[in-house]
Formats: sequence, C-alpha cells, structure tokens
Amino acid sequence: MDQFKKKLLTESVITLAILLTLFAGISFLSSRVTEYSDQISAKRNQLTKQAKDLGSLASLQTQYSGEVGKYLQSMKAAVPIKDQLINLSKEFQLISSKNGLSSSFSFLSESPASGTYFGNMKFKLEVNGNFEKLIEFVSELQNFRYFSTFDSFSIVRTSEGNGQLTTHGQVFFRQE
Repeated sequence: MDQFKKKLLTESVITLAILLTLFAGISFLSSRVTEYSDQISAKRNQLTKQAKDLGSLASLQTQYSGEVGKYLQSMKAAVPIKDQLINLSKEFQLISSKNGLSSSFSFLSESPASGTYFGNMKFKLEVNGNFEKLIEFVSELQNFRYFSTFDSFSIVRTSEGNGQLTTHGQVFFRQE
C-alpha cells in the first residue's frame, strides 16, 4: 500500500503541476489577449477619429476653395502684377486732369514680391492747381483702383486760390 500511496501522490503532484502550469499559461495568454484587445480598440477609435477629421478637412477645403475663389478675384483686381503698373503715372494724370490739375509722377524705389508677400513700388506725386480741386483730388485718391498707401501729404498755397500737393506713397503688386 505504501507504493500505491507513493504512486498516487506522485501522479497527483504531477497532475497538480500540469494543472498549475496550464492555469498559469491560460492566465498569461488571457492577459495578453486582453491587452491586445485594448490596443486594437484604441487603434480603432483613433482611426475613427482620424476618418472623421479627414471628412471635416475635406468639407472645409471644399468650402474654402469656393469662398476663396471670390476673394481671390477681387484681390487680383486690386493688386496687379508688376507689369500692369506701367500705366500708373497715366492713371494719376487722368485723375488730376479730370479735376483741372497738372501732375508730376516719379517712381522712387521698389521691393520685389516674394512668395506670399506683396512687392511694392514707392512713388512721389506732385499735383498743382486750384486749392479746392486739390482737396477733391485727395478724396478721389481714397477710391484709387490699386491697393496703395499714401504715407504723407503736403499741401502748400502757391498763390491766391492755387496750391501744390506733394505726396509720397506706395502701390503694391503681386507675383505672377
């Protein structure tokens, strides 16, 4: 009987060791499966969010390109390319002669356009004539067709009822 107990005990210990090993293996694999399942779920959520963001981006891009087209056309009308500024002096002369004034125009310097930045040409404009007409001329410059700034104005009376307007400014241009 001793041998039977010994054999039974040995086989029980072996069975118990196999069961413990099997249980440990199942527990380990179960934790790994749970870990991988959580990672897959997180990746799926991330992909869903990215797909939603991509859809929103496509929608914004469509809306943007539609709206920008309108503004781009008005910008191109207001900000010419450099070659279109060749008649700038004639345009100032046309405005001044319409008001019965004489004008003198000269370019001073140029900063080239680069990338998304506008270039500009600095100029000096002198206008002579009736003082009241000079004031009207300044008012018309506020609606000048090109995107420009006038940095300084100087109006001096030269004789009874007449004056001279001198202004420095810059007109902007875009790259082609």
